[in-house]
Amino acid sequence: MLADPARMLEGLTEPQAEAVRHVDGPLLVLAGPGSGKTTVVTRRIAWLLGQGIPPWQILALTFTNKAAGEMRERVERIVGADLAPRGLTVATFHGFCARLPRGNARGAGGAPRRPWPARDLASLPPIERQALLLVCLEEFSHEQAATILSVSEVDVRGLVAQAREDIRRQSAAPILVIEDEPMIAMELTDLVEDMGHIVCGQAATEHGAIELANRLKPALILADIRLRDDESGITAVQQILKNLDVPVIFVTGYPERLLTGETPEPAYVIPKPFDPDMLRAAIGQALSIKKQKAAVP
Repeated sequence: MLADPARMLEGLTEPQAEAVRHVDGPLLVLAGPGSGKTTVVTRRIAWLLGQGIPPWQILALTFTNKAAGEMRERVERIVGADLAPRGLTVATFHGFCARLPRGNARGAGGAPRRPWPARDLASLPPIERQALLLVCLEEFSHEQAATILSVSEVDVRGLVAQAREDIRRQSAAPILVIEDEPMIAMELTDLVEDMGHIVCGQAATEHGAIELANRLKPALILADIRLRDDESGITAVQQILKNLDVPVIFVTGYPERLLTGETPEPAYVIPKPFDPDMLRAAIGQALSIKKQKAAVP
């Protein structure tokens, strides 16, 4: 069951409670800074879910990725992590509006994007690759990376910018996306295609993921750990790895579930809401290592 309706209204003023309970028709709430707007919005989402509104019919928009992540976390705290709404879209205004035309370009008469010319991460100059990984994957600041590499901060910014462009020019690789939330799957697809790679398939269930992986033989898998109907992306990946030697990048809002110590920790874990540069760097690194291993006799 979802959270007790009375609990969703605890500590709210009457106007706030009225906004939370409103279901039918438009509603405009005017409030100043620090007045509890985010609390009202998140409890309203939980209330709508409790009224039987499908999560995929709820769209919550804010201005920053940090705020979007906080909003989702608050909803999950109200309804419980195990009952977290699958298909609920919480995003930034600019991110959501940018994804819509990209994801529907073909239906609107636009041309699909074409892969960039070939260029592999392994062929980058070592210092360029190191700068990219330090800043985008290890999350060092440009200043810290400059100290580590014994170059100027300006040089680091230039190296990272060049490496990003080179990643976009990698040879196309087939990538399988295992994700049950449509908007996130769309965002991952956009990122993969912008890098010049190909999304060879998308799956939202364990069975679908295993079937696609065995049939399509992807070069890389991007996987969430929570799938449709409370199925497990971890279980799906474990089954896939019994038959395929393929790198896996987990993109999840629950990274702690992969770091229990009970099983070997995955090489790549990207937390949601994901940083695009961090994910691009992880994809480039994973494909580069895979190619290096394949070249060893």
